[in-house]
Amino acid sequence: TTEPMGMPSLFTLTPEITGVVQKAWFPIIDPVPTGPFPETQYTELFAAQLDGKFYAHVEGQYIFTLTADEESTLYLKDETVLTTEAPGKAGTGAITLLKGFHPIRIIYYQKRELAGLMLQYRAPDGQEGQVSAAGMYYSP
Repeated sequence: TTEPMGMPSLFTLTPEITGVVQKAWFPIIDPVPTGPFPETQYTELFAAQLDGKFYAHVEGQYIFTLTADEESTLYLKDETVLTTEAPGKAGTGAITLLKGFHPIRIIYYQKRELAGLMLQYRAPDGQEGQVSAAGMYYSP
């Protein structure tokens, strides 16, 4: 299986780096931000898989918007919620969640030049927010 840009599926590879990151979100910036992807040495030609738990504070339909400079995919409860299609364009998708914690995964691809990744949501009660490292939970 191949992913965007002819990259091999992340599910068949052994990661070079694993761990818990404190920061995983950064705005799309032109020119490219100085420094690597958070908590790595990589600045281009890499893929990252971000896993955690998202807390739904109320039951109902959540609308997520993922903005990435390359194609990226958001999964919740092992379901594909959305895939960004074009560099710098946001993808939007909806999923119904019960109140509580839900597994979340983002597959992020970084080719060259622009770099960025941002996840936002609108809850059923109208509350809007940006999912940050503080808003994703990890449990081993």
